[in-house]
Amino acid sequence: MTRRAAWRVPLVAVLLPGSALATLFGIRTSDWANKPVRDDSVATIDALAGDLLEIAFSPDGMSVATGGWGETVPVWDAGSHERRHTLKGHTDRIMGLAFSPDSQLLISGSKDATARIWNSNTGELIGTFRGHRDRVRTISFHHGDLVATGSRDGTIKVWHARSLKVVASLAPRRGFVYTVAFQPHGSAVVFGTSDGTLGTWDVRSDTYQTIRDGHGGIHAVAFDGTGRSYAWSQADGVIYLMDMTSGTVSAMLKGHSELVTSVAFSSDQRLLASASQDRSVRLWNIASRKAIATFIGHAAAVNAVAFSPNGRQLVSASSDETLKFWSID
Repeated sequence: MTRRAAWRVPLVAVLLPGSALATLFGIRTSDWANKPVRDDSVATIDALAGDLLEIAFSPDGMSVATGGWGETVPVWDAGSHERRHTLKGHTDRIMGLAFSPDSQLLISGSKDATARIWNSNTGELIGTFRGHRDRVRTISFHHGDLVATGSRDGTIKVWHARSLKVVASLAPRRGFVYTVAFQPHGSAVVFGTSDGTLGTWDVRSDTYQTIRDGHGGIHAVAFDGTGRSYAWSQADGVIYLMDMTSGTVSAMLKGHSELVTSVAFSSDQRLLASASQDRSVRLWNIASRKAIATFIGHAAAVNAVAFSPNGRQLVSASSDETLKFWSID
């Protein structure tokens, strides 16, 4: 009778590093080998829907929307962390999310080349923005009724949220649009592209200015609440603070060891949060230009981060399929 060799497998697991095991057995390393040594979060939601790519916190502080490799948009209660709605209609992964300033509307962008607008209270689909020829990667809601979308088709479009009509369009350069941010109380859109272009586009005057023309994609852009400053990042892990008027760098924030995927300002403009492929979330003091906290707990790349409106919590979305809440009191 042939002796079973199953007892050998645990021995191999002990001797091989996690990356080798992932290759050998076809499993995700983040499932167990990359589990962090600590978890600083105060709550975790296991979305279990593939990599989470995007997140949005409603301005009224009541809801958190998430999107990723699934075709739906789960909307969670920010207090109880229970699922409120599941928005269905897209036919491919979700890549961009944004709430309206009054929290009544939610817009989602997808690899299916559409953006959809929903009633955030009922989950009802209101309409669909059609016009991009490729995936809608990024969305920014203006303080009025305008919405900016950026696409892999290389264009930025500004839509009227009620009529669903395009009111302006820009094709800045070759390459596709990674990120856009509408200036609060202004008419400018700051954007970053895959070919390393950082630019500003004044929608009212239809004027366009290149701020940076270099190598390496611009992966994240965010305005502070005044609209006078913004932050952006690229693959080198550095976050750049910019003066909107002069178009110059006012500070460089260094600390992440890999690509910074997302940046967000607190509502009082005192703090900046950043998410990175190094699996951490960092909190920066704008006045001192220093990192004041590093939050550990995700087992894979952190793809998005957002502040609660009262500035007391951060929420992050990761490729480990979890949503984590962090206290900053």
